[in-house]
Amino acid sequence: MSHVHYLRRAHTDCDNLPWLREALKNPVYINNQDAAERGIKTGDTVRVFNEQGQFLRPASVTRTVMPGVIMVPHGASARIDRETGIDMAGADNILTVSNRTTTPFLNSWNSNLVQYEKYEGPIELVADFEMPQIIPLAE
Repeated sequence: MSHVHYLRRAHTDCDNLPWLREALKNPVYINNQDAAERGIKTGDTVRVFNEQGQFLRPASVTRTVMPGVIMVPHGASARIDRETGIDMAGADNILTVSNRTTTPFLNSWNSNLVQYEKYEGPIELVADFEMPQIIPLAE
């Protein structure tokens, strides 16, 4: 998985704006040949996962992604389903481990090993702009 910066937000900044979430979707970009092998089409819900966590996002199938790689927009704020533990927003950081080995204890991931599959479970994704805003002072 390759993490890419995305027009919708700067890290998590501005990701709480419903009009930006409506204008710019937050898909998983998948190479068209890889998607065909897995039976995935644009708009299908995809589960991206590894031993650290998992999330669901709509697929965007394209020939512009290198085979064997998926691209995930960086910076989504996690929205964990309490019953399943699955993130609904595509927060790429839930698929990484904490790094305590660098001097300032910072993580700087640009890629990560993951698996992905077409999701056919009971959870239905709602459009990002329909998700409630996260307002920390009100919680």
